[in-house]
Amino acid sequence: CGEEILKLDTVPPEVLALVIPPERLLLLFRVSKGLRQVLEALSNQNCTGHKKGDSSTPLAISLTLRPLRLRPPSPSALQPFSPSSPQPLSPSAAQDLSVLPSALVALVSKARLVSFSSNRNKLPKEIVGTLIPQLLSSPSASALRSLDLSQCMGGQTCASLLSRHLPALTSLTMISLDSCFITAKGATALAQTIGFCTALIQINLGNNDMKDSGVDAISGALGRSVGLSCLQLRENGMQADGILALKAVILRHRRTLAVLDLFGNPLNSEGAMLLASCLSQCYSLQTLNLGYCHMQDRGLISIAAGLKETSCLCILRILCLRENGIRSEGMSFLAPALGQCAALTSLDLFRNSLGLDGVEHLCSVMAKCTRLMKLNLGYNGLGAEGTKALAESLAGFHPQLTELQLQNNGIGEDGAKWLAMAVAHCTRIGLLDLGCNGLRCSGFMELTPALGRCCELKTLDLGNNSIKTGASTLAEALKNCTSLLHLRLKGNHLGNEEGKLQEQFSATCTLYL
Repeated sequence: CGEEILKLDTVPPEVLALVIPPERLLLLFRVSKGLRQVLEALSNQNCTGHKKGDSSTPLAISLTLRPLRLRPPSPSALQPFSPSSPQPLSPSAAQDLSVLPSALVALVSKARLVSFSSNRNKLPKEIVGTLIPQLLSSPSASALRSLDLSQCMGGQTCASLLSRHLPALTSLTMISLDSCFITAKGATALAQTIGFCTALIQINLGNNDMKDSGVDAISGALGRSVGLSCLQLRENGMQADGILALKAVILRHRRTLAVLDLFGNPLNSEGAMLLASCLSQCYSLQTLNLGYCHMQDRGLISIAAGLKETSCLCILRILCLRENGIRSEGMSFLAPALGQCAALTSLDLFRNSLGLDGVEHLCSVMAKCTRLMKLNLGYNGLGAEGTKALAESLAGFHPQLTELQLQNNGIGEDGAKWLAMAVAHCTRIGLLDLGCNGLRCSGFMELTPALGRCCELKTLDLGNNSIKTGASTLAEALKNCTSLLHLRLKGNHLGNEEGKLQEQFSATCTLYL
């Protein structure tokens, strides 16, 4: 093979001595299953590979910690549409992790470390404080291309330590410190040296509470990079002043920037207007996430105007504008821009206030978004008439749809029959969320035959719809849905019929009753 993948939780440590993979070794290990023995075994190996006949060439090694949780969440607490937040490491895992820094240093001293990822494990502060200096000060660290310390619990200490070693990481192309809580102080420390990493193309500093001052410091340092393609600064408390500082970075990389994620920053309409002037000059943007930015209609109108002036609309693939207080007026300005997004695959307008008029503006251009696969219009007050307009659009132009979320829209019994028509045509749907829509028994029965045609369905939410009968009919209809993993009917009153569902699905999927 050109690349060997070892899952070390299934391979006894003594077997590793017999394995000599070519050029690249990707280590995926569970810290709870003999990490100490695995690392000691690896560090004792002659880590050389074969490259053009040269057996002395060091292996290029990528190290990835596999996710470890203290315990799985109980079925009743699971949320089918939201990943559970990471749990802390177990005591035994923490004990095993104590050997991680020294064992890794012994390993990389005989090989070239090209990638390291903590894989969102919450590594304790004391481990991070030892790991970063020992790992990044090794001679092989100069080959490091990807460094992911997301959710490590080092905070400002992590940023300060990392800052000391960044000048030597000349090959670094990706860095992620998501949810490390480095704050503005840590961002300022990081900004002192991150500019030396001129090869950076992906930066993720989301969920760090950097505020405008931290974003300002980072923005000034990124002026040296030459081809930034992905910039993620979500949930940092950034406002208009932060956008003002960020403008220079966006404009410098306007020809290469493909992903811009500013989710959860309170930009308000003022920040949105400043951002719009940058977007009008971006030529490569494929993903734009401005969810929960408090833009309101005024800010959205500016964003829509900026997007319409750029040539990137024809390649824009993912657009998130959830929870921005968007109403019908804002949608009337956004719709013409969406009509130019021929490559759009995902549109998220969750929890706005579109109403009937707003969804009609959207539906007037949806026929041009022929590649749309994911649509989230939950909590938008569509009502039965809005559902009818949407259903007609989906049935006519979007048979390839794989995700549709319409929770809490007041669809009712009248809207259910129109929705059934759309679902019957969108047979590739894998996720369908119709919770809290007052479907009642008659609306439920209208939908059931159509659901039976969705053979690729993996997640179905019909919770809180005042459904009292029909569970047996649903069970029969879903027999063809062999991929079903999550079925949510919680908040209904199915009574004795729940037994039929448990009998049919409990062994193959998670039920929420």
